[in-house]
Amino acid sequence: MEHDRRGTIVPGLFLIILGLWFLFRNLGLPGFRAFWPLFIILAGMGAWGRYVMAGTRRQPDDVFWGTVLFLVGMLFLVRENGWIGLATRDWDVLWPIFPAIIGTGAGAQWLLHPRRRHSLLWSLAGWLVALFGFSYTLGLIPEEAGLILIKLWPSLLILIGLGLVLQSLLEGWRRTS
Repeated sequence: MEHDRRGTIVPGLFLIILGLWFLFRNLGLPGFRAFWPLFIILAGMGAWGRYVMAGTRRQPDDVFWGTVLFLVGMLFLVRENGWIGLATRDWDVLWPIFPAIIGTGAGAQWLLHPRRRHSLLWSLAGWLVALFGFSYTLGLIPEEAGLILIKLWPSLLILIGLGLVLQSLLEGWRRTS
């Protein structure tokens, strides 16, 4: 009977994190309050582990979710522990990091599965929103221009939708020719 390694990775990582938490608590080091994001990181690593171990049955969504969960977990881990200046930043300034994380996840998915062109569109959209978001929240764009961008953001959805429709039409056309 062959042993399935995929079924032991996530529980193993969970036990490591749980053990670290208890060890930190017993030694008087910062405990769960500061390290709860490790569970999000663990979920991301689990998705990546599932992707790597799947061989020919790899699911591109595991790349996206593995990247997004890992980066979100790292963001919260760094922020909760005050390791860099993020702890002093308000979410009103930091919110554009989330579209950047989604853009990174979609970009990683596209790099490993280039036929999924919609992933490239989502990546570019995420990074575009993050770029303008950070430019606005950090005061690099005048407030008037930022307000115009806020009103026009649905045009980004329209462009993405047009790209997806065009991709679908082109793929259908290629199949028939």
